[in-house]
Amino acid sequence: MLILIPKGAATRLRIVGPSGRLSLRISRPDDLAVVSGISDGADGSIISVDPALGNRLLAGCDSLPTGYWYRATGELHALWYLLRVRRGTSLKLDAFKDAVPSGFKTPGDGGYVAITHAPGVKDAFPESGLPDLLAWHVTRAGIQPLEVSVEPEVTGVPQLEGHWPVEELRSTRVMLIGAGSIGSATAHVLAGYGVGHLTLVDPDRLQWHNLVRHTSSRKHIGRTKVTALSEELTQLRPDTRVAPLALDVIEHADRIRALLTDTDLVSLVTVSGAKKGRPATG
Repeated sequence: MLILIPKGAATRLRIVGPSGRLSLRISRPDDLAVVSGISDGADGSIISVDPALGNRLLAGCDSLPTGYWYRATGELHALWYLLRVRRGTSLKLDAFKDAVPSGFKTPGDGGYVAITHAPGVKDAFPESGLPDLLAWHVTRAGIQPLEVSVEPEVTGVPQLEGHWPVEELRSTRVMLIGAGSIGSATAHVLAGYGVGHLTLVDPDRLQWHNLVRHTSSRKHIGRTKVTALSEELTQLRPDTRVAPLALDVIEHADRIRALLTDTDLVSLVTVSGAKKGRPATG
């Protein structure tokens, strides 16, 4: 099972202590769970930390108090790594209990999910890169490590700071003329590279035949391609500001030309089959 720890949950786990209860939203078919609530102490109320991700993660699953969290030693997290490498092995219950000295709960017949926070792991193992938050399946027969993914403080293109021209691209303004099959793919690539301002120009609407190659889905049928693209890019790439303009490059040439003074690069994307004297964008 993969345990997801959203940013709000990670922050709370790092400031409360030394142990408490967990609520999880669990999807058994996907073998996936997300931390949805945390208590400060075994007797404290569970505070919701459900991620505000728009289309909420595992929103259809009930949030149930099904686990515990503990402050732990750095050595325990080193053992987690060794157990993951040696698949099929487990840690003895007493060894786990000794590594979480406060508030350990003896597992019942089905066991439970536990998250451990080892604040000193980076000092104890500076070269290891071990995370300070890990997950376990605690049973009477032994303790197995669980795969875990912690949402970082920074996501998206800013994660590449120092390895990619993030700041330069963030201030770059690109006008993309043509939002058809090739244009829509180009828009996604530009946003993925970190272009900060993207102006989309295309008067056409998304129709059934466009679905063969266009990046937009059928839920946008009948809408202008630039509107569909703008909404999708805003959701997928919030670091990029998108301006959709349902304009024709010939009929509205003056309006488009006026925008060029505030544009660093213009990309004209066309395919064969032009109609009405303008580029056909697929």
